[in-house]
Amino acid sequence: MEDIKFSITEVKRQGYAGIVKFTDDRIKDMEDCADFLPDPSPTIQAMTGLRNDFQTKEATYKASKTELAKSKRNDSYNALIDGHLSWIAYGEPIIGSNEVNAARFGYPQYAKRTGAVVPAGKPAKPTFALTLNPGEIIVRAKPYRQGSKPTIYTWKISEDGGVTYQTVGAGSSYRRLFKLDFGKLYCIRVSYSTTAGEGIFSDKLEVSLTEDMVKITKKVA
Repeated sequence: MEDIKFSITEVKRQGYAGIVKFTDDRIKDMEDCADFLPDPSPTIQAMTGLRNDFQTKEATYKASKTELAKSKRNDSYNALIDGHLSWIAYGEPIIGSNEVNAARFGYPQYAKRTGAVVPAGKPAKPTFALTLNPGEIIVRAKPYRQGSKPTIYTWKISEDGGVTYQTVGAGSSYRRLFKLDFGKLYCIRVSYSTTAGEGIFSDKLEVSLTEDMVKITKKVA
């Protein structure tokens, strides 16, 4: 029997109005799945923090209706979606084909598409944008256009010039990276995956932040 896969579509369908309750329900599922998902406490803590941050940003936007508050609300919402994607990516290989545990996991399953193919070709090099927070950037990949859905974007980062990489997330076409040191060179690359398998990684994006870059960003904002 093939391993079970979970859909992110229902998460995104919640929108701003429903994402908090949906997240609360999944946090409860995380607690209930502790017998087969080793030590979910860090994820529960992280998801709780993301949920709280979104609630704060949403309340601020509703009170002020400014473009800056709206942008921060949207970024917080996307970070919460990424949190769900990361939890799915963590749970899938552990659950495997166990239907009982899959039902307890709480996320809807999707049917494998007929004709899904491994992504062909090399993805374009990612791009990045600064945020108002020092040492933080958002990296983005061009959307996968081959037609086999759903698509998972796997992000990797290197701190030694691209010799070795570590995975920093699997989920959507953008990723928020925190606590980057000023003056240090980071290499970032991305790959696409479908139900049929994972494609090759993109060329590396090289990022080296300076304090002047952050000052300019704050001035523009």
